Amino acid sequence: MKKKPLARVGDQGRGFGVVAESGKQFAAETRRLYQEIEQMLKLRKI
Repeated sequence: MKKKPLARVGDQGRGFGVVAESGKQFAAETRRLYQEIEQMLKLRKI
């Protein structure tokens, strides 16, 4: 199977790009919230 750059695969490539970007944003937000919760727990010494 030959790989194509996303810019050349049309609507499917753009759709994948949107999903990939959403996944990155979700991961970043999850990481931020995890760190926030971890800090809260450290302050409470639980």
